Amino acid sequence: MTRIIITIDENSNEHRAMLQEFCLRIEQTEATNPTAVNMMYTGWEDNPACLLYVLYKEKRFSPPTGQYIAMVENNKIISGTGVYLADDVAVLLARTWTLPEHRGEFILHEHLLPELLRWSRSKGAKSAIVTFNEYNKGHLVWWRRLASRKTHPMRHLYKDAVISDEPEIIKNVPQWTVKFNLD
Repeated sequence: MTRIIITIDENSNEHRAMLQEFCLRIEQTEATNPTAVNMMYTGWEDNPACLLYVLYKEKRFSPPTGQYIAMVENNKIISGTGVYLADDVAVLLARTWTLPEHRGEFILHEHLLPELLRWSRSKGAKSAIVTFNEYNKGHLVWWRRLASRKTHPMRHLYKDAVISDEPEIIKNVPQWTVKFNLD
């Protein structure tokens, strides 16, 4: 089992094929998950919420103000996530997904999130934010647990995070947040 982290190159046909396979897999196996709508392949050209639309049409994850990275195993994406700059704030874990058989392996928090934070700092971001909509705000419980653990190996990423109890309006949508100071 060989795993590597790649930065998606939107001009690479190989990366595009890998993303297509990843999104089709999500669409075919997890369509009942409310967050899967953001990862659909079918109809992506006309759906501004989809990863491929955001990547290829909106160019939110294009350098120098964004990037999309993926954990790849045997030439297949098993987890992916993006980051982009909004002024001097890095928006982390955008269009994030981990295939079900790899959940619980801490791919995001032990491998991909540290890469996003390094990228954010290298671009001069002063702070970072992760947002959660109503349908996935349950993830905040997990973030609070990590932030409170004194012995978790990745605690340094979370110990100073500010985790909201109430939503704020971001892009006209109530969203709960985790905010990090990157200074």
